[in-house]
Amino acid sequence: MENDLMRSGVPTIARRARPSPDTGAAVSGSNTRGGARSDRAGRTRAAIVAAFSGLVMERGYARVTVRDVIARANVGRSTFYEHFDGKLDVLEEAMSVVLVPLADAVGTPRAGEGLRFVVDHVRAQRKLALGLVGGAARPHVARLLASVIERRIESGVAHEPAMRPLVAAAVASAQLALLECWLARPAQADPANIACALASMSYASARATVRHGPSSPSPSPA
Repeated sequence: MENDLMRSGVPTIARRARPSPDTGAAVSGSNTRGGARSDRAGRTRAAIVAAFSGLVMERGYARVTVRDVIARANVGRSTFYEHFDGKLDVLEEAMSVVLVPLADAVGTPRAGEGLRFVVDHVRAQRKLALGLVGGAARPHVARLLASVIERRIESGVAHEPAMRPLVAAAVASAQLALLECWLARPAQADPANIACALASMSYASARATVRHGPSSPSPSPA
């Protein structure tokens, strides 16, 4: 899921760098080795995320354990924890490229390329997507999405500070509910219409409770 979106040019959530025991401090003249290590770390992370995704499709999020992911990815326990804190951390990695375009929808009423790609992609990965936007994973995904949406609201919409997390949580829940309902019955709506619905409702919801006061005056009547 993540690699396809990266190739499409859709922005992703920047994840923190986690040092690995074999990377150590930079050594003069070791750029080539450092690049090889970075590539190897990227392949390891990708293998872990792929293993996690496959297990979610087979068993559902609640029945997947870190031990299962380690076995499926064929990595050691210490290697897993060099890259991830736990199952929730892998979930965030797996969902990151979907969360950003959904969060960006609060900034424009039009469905951009990133949002349209996400809708097409979750449809193509329907079983995995249903396992992540519904069921036991849903509360975790909703919190992750709400945190990204809140950052968009902080930078673009003049809400009362106390309202921002509430609005972000409401928008995230609505987006996930729409996707889950559609994925359960994908033949009933065209993906382009779903993308437009996500964009318009997210944009409108983010502005429905905009503060009107000295710092954000109500518009004067025409």
